[in-house]
Amino acid sequence: MKQPSPLSIPKAEWAVMEILWESQEAISSEQIIAQLASEQSWSEGTVRSLLSRLAKQGAIETERDGRRFLYRASCERAD
Repeated sequence: MKQPSPLSIPKAEWAVMEILWESQEAISSEQIIAQLASEQSWSEGTVRSLLSRLAKQGAIETERDGRRFLYRASCERAD
């Protein structure tokens, strides 16, 4: 049986994944943006684009919470 290929995550997306891996629960994009604000000078739109790309790759899961979405990693760091 063929094993799934590993994800190829660019450095910018890796920064987002680090936050999600460290979180014990699903977190909002606002929380991710706030955590990245001290490390990166990315706009809110940039972070949302990165989240969208990661969701399309299957690296993260999204869940609707009222008017916002919550995000959590769907793969392990080693993957």
